[in-house]
Amino acid sequence: MNKKPIIATAVVTKTKSVLVLLDPKTMKGGVFFPESAKDSWDPEAVEGVEMISLTYEQIKGYKNNTRLITFGRSDQTYLIGEMMANSSQDNLFRVYDEIVNNFVAGFKINPKPKSLYGNFELENIFRQGTLPEEVLSRLGESITPLSIDPNSSKELTSEEVKELVSYAIKRAKGTAKVFNHPFSQGEFTQMSAMIERYLGGGEYFYSQNGSKLATSALTQAHIKSRKPFVNHKSSKFQWNLNGVDVLSVIPEVWKKELIEFATKMEEAHSEYLKRLSSGASDRDASSVFKEIPFPSASFPLNDQISVQSGGGGLHTKRAEKLIRRSNVHHHDIEGAYTAMILALGVFSPEIEAVYKGFKDDKFAYKKLKKALEKSFDNGSVSVGQIADYAETLGIKISKSISIGELMETISKGVAASKLATNKPTGVADQLGTPLYNPIGMIEARIILQIVLYDLAKRIIDAGGEVLSINTDGLFWCDNGVVDFSVLEEWSSFWTLAIGYDNIPNYIAKSDNDRLLLDENKKIIEAAGDDLVHQSFSDLFKLGTKPLVVDRVVAQKLINPDTSLLDLLKKEFESGDIEAFMFTSKSQRHSKTIVNMKVAPRINRFLLTKTGDSIGTYLVKTEAIGKLINVPDSPVRIFNDKIPDELPEDLNLEAYLKLIETVYSHWD
Repeated sequence: MNKKPIIATAVVTKTKSVLVLLDPKTMKGGVFFPESAKDSWDPEAVEGVEMISLTYEQIKGYKNNTRLITFGRSDQTYLIGEMMANSSQDNLFRVYDEIVNNFVAGFKINPKPKSLYGNFELENIFRQGTLPEEVLSRLGESITPLSIDPNSSKELTSEEVKELVSYAIKRAKGTAKVFNHPFSQGEFTQMSAMIERYLGGGEYFYSQNGSKLATSALTQAHIKSRKPFVNHKSSKFQWNLNGVDVLSVIPEVWKKELIEFATKMEEAHSEYLKRLSSGASDRDASSVFKEIPFPSASFPLNDQISVQSGGGGLHTKRAEKLIRRSNVHHHDIEGAYTAMILALGVFSPEIEAVYKGFKDDKFAYKKLKKALEKSFDNGSVSVGQIADYAETLGIKISKSISIGELMETISKGVAASKLATNKPTGVADQLGTPLYNPIGMIEARIILQIVLYDLAKRIIDAGGEVLSINTDGLFWCDNGVVDFSVLEEWSSFWTLAIGYDNIPNYIAKSDNDRLLLDENKKIIEAAGDDLVHQSFSDLFKLGTKPLVVDRVVAQKLINPDTSLLDLLKKEFESGDIEAFMFTSKSQRHSKTIVNMKVAPRINRFLLTKTGDSIGTYLVKTEAIGKLINVPDSPVRIFNDKIPDELPEDLNLEAYLKLIETVYSHWD
């Protein structure tokens, strides 16, 4: 379980291939040429990192004793596997040609090499469709493509071999930077902890994403002695939560929509059973549920605010476009979806028993973590006392471990149980998965909307003001007349636990677009596409605009009397080059064009007063289009290296125009 992570990057051409292995901590590594002479490469001349030539015996050692970290489309997994098997150059190019040139899925060429079952694929922690170049660009790494034509039959010169190795090392260094990023480290730790705790440490699972890990753990797919559990599909809506008829607390217009929807879904369940009996697969039979649109209803809470129900949750709409409030309350339902799933029987009894264990773990480890933090605050940590407390929570911890080991054990428990309880809620909504239960999971989502509506209505009826409703909670003001007994009564009525945060300053234009500020007007949280990209702390949210846009808009909201231009100039004077950098990619069925010539799909650039033109070419219509969120302006491309300082001819007017457009959403 504690294998040393090693970055692995493969590059293949028709005549020569190279594998680079790199330690992400020491930034030392080696280069391997399958079936090639080593004297065609100078180890000391490439990319400023310490590299050695690797033999096949050394490669086998890496394969058996380290955890390979890969970043690339599926070609990296299969090509690295072939290289570690010391495949012939002809076979390496055959695999490359099929995957990269002909877009054939790797698993259709040959099964995933068992030698790579323990590798960790970085793609699995990013939003689907994110390309490595996008992430590398945002982190300032080179995204310049290989200039050598990989399909050429011409033997490479010594200089071209050097370029091949240089490119592979650049990609390895970039991958190391991505892997070392706190976001990636957090995801890696969480997934590793779940594999260790709930999946028996199976090496195969390291190349899976979080949803698949949760599914395997819940269905007990890793236990070979028995058939994996498959979830049931609810046939009826219950409309009852912890003894309460949920339809009795909502407006008639919403109730009518839900009853009509329930009838259609229950009829669909009958059709589903018919399709199964006719020999259809479960996936094909289940598609009948997707043909029914999610119910939607709109109704007022009072004269100032109305709500809209729908598949994306319960959303509020106010006449007031921009909301500014102080001393705001935020309440959210603790473990909202977990509570709904268990109360409504969304999972079959076997799966529910496993899921309940994850839930118990989650709250036990959270309590244990708080106890440890309290001990640190008091200045005296006793492993024995923490272990005794852990035992009362159902967790076994040895009293002989060190404080460091204790901290790691608790941290892993928190991480594993969080992933195990959160991921299944989405999987139970996904057609074709073993956890799919359309009626059960949809009912859970709808009832969650209903209980939040009921909380909002109670607050308003008591004289409070509801500002927004989110997936599992809401923001509100007491107006000096509402006390928390309203929350206590609601919690008791629904048998749901609720958490609380005080927000000193709140600015928002919708449920999901907001700034939360502390007493000194410093940002606690920025949410929504106009504000969330203040930094690259969360690599799941890369966005399509440069960071400076979100930063200036946020500061304008905090300081409304300061002009956008002055705020932009302040950012310019700070000299933060990355804040002004665009990273753009052409969309599907289109190509990026620079100066009317086809260019790499992804490019990193600044808006300048002189430079190149950039746009997209739509393949089907042969039309020239604009890149998303890129103003009309010349650009200067920096795909290899980011400059040391902003250019004097930076086109601030073009940046300002984009910022003004975004801010107009709020003004």
